[in-house]
Amino acid sequence: MVDDTGMYTGKTLIRIKGLGTDPYSSSSRNSHIRFAMVSKPLSFMEEGKEIKLRRQATPFYSCRDFINDTLRDCVHEKTESNKYSDAVDLTKLRLLIGRDCKNREDRYAFKEKLFSAKRLLNFYEKIAGWEKTSVITTVRLEKGTAKNSWLLTGPEEWLRYSHLTSMVTLLFRVIANYGPINFVDIDDIEEWFDSIITDYDAGKQDGVVNIDWDMENYLRGSYQKFYMMMKYFDEIFIDPLEDAYPEEGSVHANGGIYQLCSFASGCSALDKRMGQTWKKYVFERQERLKVRAESKYKKEVGAPSL
Repeated sequence: MVDDTGMYTGKTLIRIKGLGTDPYSSSSRNSHIRFAMVSKPLSFMEEGKEIKLRRQATPFYSCRDFINDTLRDCVHEKTESNKYSDAVDLTKLRLLIGRDCKNREDRYAFKEKLFSAKRLLNFYEKIAGWEKTSVITTVRLEKGTAKNSWLLTGPEEWLRYSHLTSMVTLLFRVIANYGPINFVDIDDIEEWFDSIITDYDAGKQDGVVNIDWDMENYLRGSYQKFYMMMKYFDEIFIDPLEDAYPEEGSVHANGGIYQLCSFASGCSALDKRMGQTWKKYVFERQERLKVRAESKYKKEVGAPSL
């Protein structure tokens, strides 16, 4: 395998068998980041070697709505209403990321954004205390509709609620469009989110940017709660899968990270836990921001450290 720097790594690219067709594919859509679920690898022997075959389990989507449909149908074993649900494995996040990059430079820049988004996921995963963290790797998509593709493999916790899967796709979408993100701690992360929202608002007012609902609503209404959700993960996300993915109703209307952070997930118990935790956490956050502001002020005026 030759990596994106042109160096030989000695590794074989992971192969993923694509669906061959994609009803949502178009030249304009394919230039943006898209997501699909991937099956767990099936192992078999070929010429004395173990071969692991993975296949694309859903079409590519630009948002989380239809991925969440598949996850819910998988939880409730509704293969008759969703022909893709039987291929999805709920024990691990396997998210295929696709984009048609214009050239090598465009691919390098996009890859840098993807890997910075992965580092952000790792930060939140460590805050939550999960045993495993996400990894991302370049893959070869055979008979697929994306010229360039990567596989994000992550802990099963991201699949416990549709809202958490939505958080993953939102972060990757935002960083693909506005990244990469560089950070050391949560203050850096939230300052970066705030800065890109501020720049977006200024650009919209000047008429130089189009409406982006991630900036307009989804990220704006959610990012302050991300750290809280991970820090108190075991207190908030305690429902069994059957309740986390209600069999009735629409995950399009209530199943996203924005709805959860607005206390409108459609699950009253979950919304109550989120609200109670937010009331507790908001004072922690205010104190943290106060300490951060005081530290920045001392640096600006040259005050000696105590």
